[in-house]
Amino acid sequence: MAGRTRTLEPPVIAGQTAELANLSIAGEKFRLCRLPDMDRLLDQIDPAEFARDERMPYWAEPWLAGLIAKRADLGGRALLELGCGLGLPSIVTARKGARVTASDYFPEALALLEVNTALNGVRLRTRLFDWRTEQDIGQYDFVVAADVLYEAWQVAAVVDLLRRTVSAEGPGGRRRPRSGHRERIRQQGNLGGLT
Repeated sequence: MAGRTRTLEPPVIAGQTAELANLSIAGEKFRLCRLPDMDRLLDQIDPAEFARDERMPYWAEPWLAGLIAKRADLGGRALLELGCGLGLPSIVTARKGARVTASDYFPEALALLEVNTALNGVRLRTRLFDWRTEQDIGQYDFVVAADVLYEAWQVAAVVDLLRRTVSAEGPGGRRRPRSGHRERIRQQGNLGGLT
């Protein structure tokens, strides 16, 4: 199924008809449905719900997956994407042979991801998931996340999740955050192998 694309009707999500974008990452072509008006999504945020949960529609933006696309050794490895949004890193890694579980807090993101996986001829699992909870999501060789840490309190939740989900015996044999949050993550103390 890899390499084939299908013609699908663009979904309507949050009152917007998704648009098709063509992307090139590390020399490979990808197709991605996304919503055309982020400002319109922001205008639809319920102030009471935002005060309770700080939910923002970051899922509606495509985050870059170029570094992942260059990694050659993903075949057969278990990979979890946190806050997958439109799912570009999940799609890239699934095309490279990883066994991908793409998770997000927003059902709208997962609905668009299902269209995007079909457009790119890949298969992966999706899961509605709030990484701030102690919900079991399984063990993975790799966990990736792009632009999911916006507040300092979120770091502790991600550190706890990494302790529970990243297999220290996996191919990498270690847990290593690759972001500007590395020092803040280290400051959380007792990282259980997270370096």
